[in-house]
Amino acid sequence: MGGVSLRKSIIFHLNSWRISESPRGAGRHLQIFAVLLLCLALIPATVSADGIDLVTVGSGTVSGGLWSDPGVMWNTSWPSTGGVEVTKAYAMPAYDDLEWARLYLAVYIGSTSEAKQTTIEVSIDGDGDGTFDTLALESLNSTDIGVTPGKPHITRESSNYVLWYDVKESISAQNPAVLVNTTGSFDGRVKAACLVAAYNDGDADRVYYRVNAGHFTGQGSTDFDLSDLPAGFADADLTNLYLASTEATEYTFNGDTIVAYDSDKVIYSGYNSFDVNASLVSGVNTFGWPGAGSYYRSVLALLSVKAQPADIEITAITPNAKEIFANEPNTIAATVKNNGTAASGAFSVSFSINGAVQNVSVPDLAAGNTTTVSVVDPAIRALGDAVTIVVTTDASPANNLTLTKSVVYNGYKGKRYTGGDDITGLTNFTVTGGLVYSTGDSAYLGGSSGWTTYTANWTAADLSLPANATVEAAYLCAFYTYDKNQVMPENVSLSFNGVGVPYLAYYTDQKLYGTYNFPSGMVVYNVTDSFDLSGNSVTVTNLGTGASSFNGMTLFVVYEDPAATQKQILFNAGYDILSGKATYAASPEEATAYAPFAYHPLLGVNLSAARLITVAPAASAEGTLLFGNQIWTPAWNYSGVSNIGIDERDVTAYLNATPVAAFRSDNDYFDAACAVLVLEYGDPIVPPTPTPTPDNTGGGDDAGTIAAAGALSTGATASFSYSGTVSRVMVTVSRPTAGIMLAVTENGEIPVDGPSGAVYRYLETDLSYTTDDGIDEAVFEFSVPLSWLADQGLTVRDIVLMRYHNGVWTALPTELIGESGNEARYRATSPGFSYFAIVTEKNGASVAGESLGETPAVTVAPEQTPAATTPSTLAATTAPAATGTTSVQATTPQASPLLGILPFAALGVFLLMRRK
Repeated sequence: MGGVSLRKSIIFHLNSWRISESPRGAGRHLQIFAVLLLCLALIPATVSADGIDLVTVGSGTVSGGLWSDPGVMWNTSWPSTGGVEVTKAYAMPAYDDLEWARLYLAVYIGSTSEAKQTTIEVSIDGDGDGTFDTLALESLNSTDIGVTPGKPHITRESSNYVLWYDVKESISAQNPAVLVNTTGSFDGRVKAACLVAAYNDGDADRVYYRVNAGHFTGQGSTDFDLSDLPAGFADADLTNLYLASTEATEYTFNGDTIVAYDSDKVIYSGYNSFDVNASLVSGVNTFGWPGAGSYYRSVLALLSVKAQPADIEITAITPNAKEIFANEPNTIAATVKNNGTAASGAFSVSFSINGAVQNVSVPDLAAGNTTTVSVVDPAIRALGDAVTIVVTTDASPANNLTLTKSVVYNGYKGKRYTGGDDITGLTNFTVTGGLVYSTGDSAYLGGSSGWTTYTANWTAADLSLPANATVEAAYLCAFYTYDKNQVMPENVSLSFNGVGVPYLAYYTDQKLYGTYNFPSGMVVYNVTDSFDLSGNSVTVTNLGTGASSFNGMTLFVVYEDPAATQKQILFNAGYDILSGKATYAASPEEATAYAPFAYHPLLGVNLSAARLITVAPAASAEGTLLFGNQIWTPAWNYSGVSNIGIDERDVTAYLNATPVAAFRSDNDYFDAACAVLVLEYGDPIVPPTPTPTPDNTGGGDDAGTIAAAGALSTGATASFSYSGTVSRVMVTVSRPTAGIMLAVTENGEIPVDGPSGAVYRYLETDLSYTTDDGIDEAVFEFSVPLSWLADQGLTVRDIVLMRYHNGVWTALPTELIGESGNEARYRATSPGFSYFAIVTEKNGASVAGESLGETPAVTVAPEQTPAATTPSTLAATTAPAATGTTSVQATTPQASPLLGILPFAALGVFLLMRRK
């Protein structure tokens, strides 16, 4: 160890003839450390008939050593007036910082078994300026032997108290001192004031230290676990502190008798220092004192071992995919090699990332071997930020390695990670007709061929339109890849049926880092004016000398047909290359592109079907498509002879108020380009004759899960009818409203913690074209089967409707309005919409006509963000929000399309659509 320094210049002041005043005080006092001393894991608490066993209370590895000053002392005269005042000064070695430091005090009580008042005030001068700060004030007077009740840092055996205090944070100088004042004690003489410190001094040494402490009487032993010690070591030093008038006649280490090379004894306390290098092993080592007498008490055993110099080298620093990526945590790995001739033993690898340090422990590394360790840098960094990574080890600090990187985007992830846009609306159509599309004979063409023209053709059969159809719009999408020379779109010209056509829009993406970082993308041309029902051809001419590869082309045609149904066609476009591979540091969840649709259903007609068409260039029998609460994989296959993956499927059952299609890469590679949602509408909703009410200025009655009403003035009430548990909702508005759409869905479960009590039904409500602050109140009418109430052992009054709002379930005023057939019918009033639950509560419902009062709220877990779908749906993903994209929520105000149904509103029409 770094040496045992012994200072014998102890200053005694008997209370009756104190020669100088203590410099305590000066207005400074440390917080009493007893609070910190309740860490029971550090207390030697194995108690036997022989006292408290010595166990390890401090251990680790430092570059300096384990230093101690046993501070043995004694005053031969009994302080008849009670107590002494002792100052002990220490001379510590130079150090950079302290890893561990503790003060041990041994104080004489004056009786082996009786309770004697012992008052101990401990002060410390940690910075060596001569001013002492109060560390602790103890008042002891009991017969308790062992650990003192309520004071785990104090033990008693026979006539001695042993006290300890952690002082690492109190010491900042090499010349600290302590002041012990036992004034007011029956005796209070001090036998030892031992300071122990494990310190670092900045060099490459590795000193393994163990501090074993207890209060053991008679012959005994203590173990040191050095399983982490390397095979090569030297300078193994052991020091013990004991309380006894007679020294032990023999000490052993791992069974070998050892002789002290340094020792001192002052009447009733002493210490020994031993060189145990010859007997030490990498594993458990045992120090024993078989020659101790019955009054010998062992307090401390300190072991330090200096490992032989290691040659540990950091050979490489490797971030994920060799880059530091923006907008996410980054994994950084380091390769470590032992160039030495012996096993390294335990050491620590330090990663400093722009000054933020993380350490990784390596238990051992055999000579000549390498290992890889890694950390996760949690910092979220911006594009272009500079990052400096320094990796070193405490075994060989000089063998460090530095890597400097600039933050880049990972283009294999979705654009929500790269500051880009989702696949968003290019154009929308509302037609009485339909949509057809085809890749024709377009095929893959590699750029290395040195092409000058690229051609593709579509026959009339490729795009078969009904006999009476007329073309509303035609869009040609050209998909390119590996554009090494930036050919697309500016350095090509396109003619469609011989007519030059400029591009309408283009979208691009690329890897954004490293090698093979070339653009891929899609160029869109509006070819409506040149489209020919009998057949079409296209020619792309390369205007330069560069090369770009083609995946093919797709021609979309929107047509009108008086014999067809009415349709909405929502055409989203963009471009996002995706590869959810670990080698690219991209998970499938990260390698996801999103296509949110701005969906406003047509009012006055029933939605009968929904089709989703998605286009993924380079996707062949691969990729995952997500929509609503459904997942399909593999989703895409090449169309025709092209390298364009196209998928079309019926999504009627999965359509919700905020539809989003997602392209996800699962350990594959493809691009996301287009998503087209085709909504088909059937027969018009036939408005029934409304039942006039004094408040009703709009709406209508019909069965369904979604209903709508036209314009409402302030204070007006619209009545919505539904099939199912909820039969009617009457909404009163607090301001003029252009219209309201309200969806009420029954669920078996919801994505928030439920209320207490048995739940009959959960209800989810979606309010569109206004918000809760535009609602005065909503009155729900609902029913519960009498058979269900009977099964629960309930009466018809034991029901209440609860609303979830701001993380709290609140019981709403609920009244029983009667029984009809096999059901009990209820009415409840809510100030707004959210999740609801029909819950059992004793006498929760009043009888119609009685006064109503609000039931106290039922507090549940903190509010969670309600997910729109199950955990497998898009709402469960954790991708960052899209830049420049507005997310449409079910309860977000939207531009109202309801003005077109004002004639229905005047008649009180309730527009309903069934959601499956």
